[in-house]
Amino acid sequence: MVALITHDVVEHDAEGVTHTTHWQERLTRDGDQCWIERVGASTRPAASVHEIDLRIAARWYTRDGEQLVSVPDKTIIDVDHPDETYATACALVDVTGLSPTSGPAVTHARWLGATNAREFVRVAWRSDLDLPAVIERGTWNGRVLAHTTITPQRFVIAPWSSLVGFRHLDVSDLED
Repeated sequence: MVALITHDVVEHDAEGVTHTTHWQERLTRDGDQCWIERVGASTRPAASVHEIDLRIAARWYTRDGEQLVSVPDKTIIDVDHPDETYATACALVDVTGLSPTSGPAVTHARWLGATNAREFVRVAWRSDLDLPAVIERGTWNGRVLAHTTITPQRFVIAPWSSLVGFRHLDVSDLED
């Protein structure tokens, strides 16, 4: 399964300035592996190990843990304490705490959501793909609204199959 993830975030700051951020990622999921990479990120190698940009490194999840992969630097970085579990990372959202809700019609999807005093999340969940079609998050005061769409694509080749010869580092090796 391959999907294009498109993120659009609008934030209104206290000074009245609106910040709009748009970026895309590609999710590749096959068996017990999941790969999420930024689309259109820099392909220039870093000048040194300490300059590898982990913000744009691909995230490679297996049932055993998470690794960051800098393809331009041919480097795999082991992550001791992943931010997300395999299941959450590969499904993009944890639906266990979400309840049925309403939303605009989305093919093959059912809406789930959760709210609290500050924020809300709504997910158009596609059980057939084990993946959302849409994720909406925001604050009730209107300061932040994030809209994410997930569009299935044709599977070509698993990105982790081309990592032969990449060096392995621990995240502590990147510290100054």
